[in-house]
Amino acid sequence: MTSGGFTAAYLELVPQYEAATHNKLVTEFGPSMGTTHNAIPIRLERGEAIDVVIMAAPALDGLLKQGKVRAGSRLDLVQSLIGMAVKGQALSKQSWGTGSIFGEPSKSAHELDEDGPPFGCPEAKTPGLLFHQ
Repeated sequence: MTSGGFTAAYLELVPQYEAATHNKLVTEFGPSMGTTHNAIPIRLERGEAIDVVIMAAPALDGLLKQGKVRAGSRLDLVQSLIGMAVKGQALSKQSWGTGSIFGEPSKSAHELDEDGPPFGCPEAKTPGLLFHQ
C-alpha cells in the first residue's frame, strides 16, 4: 500500500520489478494520515492484511510506535522537500496578498511598494523564500 506522494515513482517501478522477478504486485492506495476510510492508519486499525506500506515518515513513525508495523523494518526511500515555483511573470502584486500562509502576516501592499518585490520574485534579494515569518 502506498500513499500519494510516492505513487508516480512506484507506478514507474512496478512493471520493471514484475518483469525482473515474475512476481505480480497487488497495490492499494491511501493517504498516510487522516481518518478517511482508505487512510493507511485506519486500514491497519481495521486489521486489513497489508504486507508493505510506503508512506510519509512522520505517519510511519507513529505506526511503528503503536506496533502496527514491524519494528526495525523502516527503510527511507527518498528525502523530499516541498517547494513552490511561479511561472514567468505570473506573480503580480495582486497575487502577493497582505497575509502570509505561515507565521506572522507578510508585508502590506504599501510596504511592498517601498521595499521592492517580496521574497520569491526573481528580482528579489533572496529569491528562494516567498513567505515571511
